[in-house]
Amino acid sequence: LSPAQTPSADSSLKWSASFTPEKAGNYRLRLTGPEGSLPDANLSVLPPPSEMDELSADPDFLTRLAESTGGALIPADDFENFLKSTIKKETPKSRDHGVKWNPFWMKWYLPLILVGLLGTEWFLRRRSGLI
Repeated sequence: LSPAQTPSADSSLKWSASFTPEKAGNYRLRLTGPEGSLPDANLSVLPPPSEMDELSADPDFLTRLAESTGGALIPADDFENFLKSTIKKETPKSRDHGVKWNPFWMKWYLPLILVGLLGTEWFLRRRSGLI
């Protein structure tokens, strides 16, 4: 911290200095001069803001977001009415309509091919001395 002389508006010289703390914390600045100790100041430096500092919801932003996507913001006290008006009870409908499910992997020859490939790998490893 090295002070420098700077001219003021009334052309008299004044001393000025700058201090940039590298870490957050409490600092005490004390000036000393030929007359002794001058007034001091306490400085509290806060850490930079992070993601976890402010976790509350911003209602204005949420309202704009909902309206820009074609929705609406529903207050918490009106949520029951919203559910009653939105969710309608309907009887489940059968969607089978005669469709028969035949999975491809349930054929007799696919396990035979798989056993054949694994058996061939085992045979080749056994012949090469890898087992």
